[in-house]
Amino acid sequence: MVGDTISVVVPGEPIPKERPRFGRRGNVYTPKATEAYERGVGQCVMAALGRWKTVRRRNWPSDARFSVEITFARQSEKAADCDNIAKAIADAAQGPAGLWLNDEQIDRLLVIRCPGPHEKAYATIEVTVIRDGEPVQNAATRAKGKR
Repeated sequence: MVGDTISVVVPGEPIPKERPRFGRRGNVYTPKATEAYERGVGQCVMAALGRWKTVRRRNWPSDARFSVEITFARQSEKAADCDNIAKAIADAAQGPAGLWLNDEQIDRLLVIRCPGPHEKAYATIEVTVIRDGEPVQNAATRAKGKR
């Protein structure tokens, strides 16, 4: 429903999404640090969705359109691009058990970096439904429709 909001707190150092790597045999893989961070974000998302469903007695509308605000603080002084942090979180929070089915459902995105270093590293994700669900078309679905 429009106006529904959920908050997710992800403790720990936010890790920017790294580019895919090419293996020696030509295979493409995601770097281990990115995989581990996305897995951790996914676990935090699932826990928050479970709490949301328990309180509201209904499922989160993962087929809606969203406004997302990501705030993060790092312990490290090493530079991290805001857009790469946001991409790691957006990718980790998508899917049938996620906040959205596909990150293209995000119509508004605000990313706030808290200049640091900080004693505790974290990321918070505030998601608000701004439009009720519509069919989500991924690239494969759009390609079928053009034939």
